[in-house]
Amino acid sequence: MRNIFKSAIAILFCIIAFTACDDDSIFHAKVKTANGITTVSDIRAGGLERAFLIGIGTVKHLVINDTIDSRDFQTMRDEMPNLTVLDLSNATIAAYNGYEGTGGARVYRYSADAIPEFAFYNPATSQGKKSLTTVIFPKSLKSVRDYAFNSTGLSGTITMPASVRDTIGKNAFAFCENLSAINLSSVSYIGESAFQACSNLAGTLVIPDSVFEIRPWAFSYCEKISSVSISKTVNSIGNTAFLNCGGNFTVNAESTYFSSLDGVLYNADKSTIVRFPMSKSGNFILPETVGDIAPYSFANCGGVSKVTIPTGAFLIEDYAFSECGSLTEVNIPEGVFYLGQYVFQNCSSLTRIYARPITPIDLTETLSAFSGVNKSSCTLYVPVGSKMAYAGANGWSSFTKIVEN
Repeated sequence: MRNIFKSAIAILFCIIAFTACDDDSIFHAKVKTANGITTVSDIRAGGLERAFLIGIGTVKHLVINDTIDSRDFQTMRDEMPNLTVLDLSNATIAAYNGYEGTGGARVYRYSADAIPEFAFYNPATSQGKKSLTTVIFPKSLKSVRDYAFNSTGLSGTITMPASVRDTIGKNAFAFCENLSAINLSSVSYIGESAFQACSNLAGTLVIPDSVFEIRPWAFSYCEKISSVSISKTVNSIGNTAFLNCGGNFTVNAESTYFSSLDGVLYNADKSTIVRFPMSKSGNFILPETVGDIAPYSFANCGGVSKVTIPTGAFLIEDYAFSECGSLTEVNIPEGVFYLGQYVFQNCSSLTRIYARPITPIDLTETLSAFSGVNKSSCTLYVPVGSKMAYAGANGWSSFTKIVEN
C-alpha cells in the first residue's frame, strides 16, 4: 500500500511538472553554442530567458531563429552583459501588451515587427548597452522605436532593411559614437534626436525619396558628415535637425519644399534660410530673396565672421546666430520687426552692430537677444536722430557705445 502511495505521488509530481512547462520551456527550446556563436530556436515570444539552463551571462554572439517580443529584448539587454553581436535575420518580432518589456511601467503596448522602445537602453539606469557593436535586423522589420539603441556601442555601418518603411523613433540611435555610416533604405519618418551626437558619422548623408519628415535634432552634432543630400519627398525639417552638422546641403531639383545654393539650405523659394553649414567660414551675403532667418539657422557656425542680411528681411528668429564666436559684424535691416530669444547669444567677437530701424525693435520679451555680447566694446550704429531712442530702449540701452550713422 505504501509503495502504491509513493508511486501515485511520483506520478502526480510529474504531471504537475509537465503541465507547468509550456512550449517556451527549456524542455522544448534549442540552445546550441559552437565556435562562440549561440543559436536559439524553437521558442515562443517571451521565452528567451527560460530557454537557458546556464550560461546566459556568457553569451557574446547570439543568433535567434524564432519569434521574440519586448520581454526577450529585456532579457538580452539586462541578462546578457557580454552580448556583442546580435543576428535577428531569421527572427520575427511579435507584438506584446504588458509591463514586463523593455520599457517597464513606461510602456504597455509594443508593436509587431519593431525593435521595441528602450530595447538596449535601460531607462531606469539611463545606460545604453555598450557591449553591443553589431545588429543584423529581421527581414520583416518595419520600424525602430524610441531609444532603442540610444548610447549603445554600435559601430560601423547600420543598414535598414527594405522592409523598414515606417519610423526611426526618438533617440533611436542617439549617442552611438562609433557609428560611421547609415543606410536609411525606405524609411519615411526620422524622429527627434534619432542620430543626435553620432559624432563619427562621416561622408555623405543621403536622405532617400521615402522620407517626408526629419524632426528637430535628428542629425545634430554629427560634425563629420561632409555633405547632406535632401530628397524631393522631404516636406518638413526641424529647425535643429542639422545643428552642428558639418556638411554642405544639396536638394533634389524636383523638390517643392526646399532648395540649396552654394551648400546652404533654404525653403523652396529661398525666402527662408533653414541652415548654414557649420563647415563654412568667412563673410557671407544672404540672397535678396531671404526675409526670414529661421531659428538656429547659423547657430554654432564658429567660422563665419560677417553676415550681410538683405534689406527686405523682417524676421531674425530665436538662436539664429547663437554661439557664432567669430562673428564680428552684422546688418539688422530697417524692416526687421522681431529679434528672437538668444539670437546673438555668446557672439563674443561682435564689434559692430548696424541697427537700421529708426524705432528700436521692441526687446521687452526677448531681452536675451544679445546675451553674452560684450556691450562695452561692441559699437551699436543707429540711424541719425535715433540715438536717444536706442539709449532708452529695453535691451538696447545696455550698449555703452551708441553711434549715429
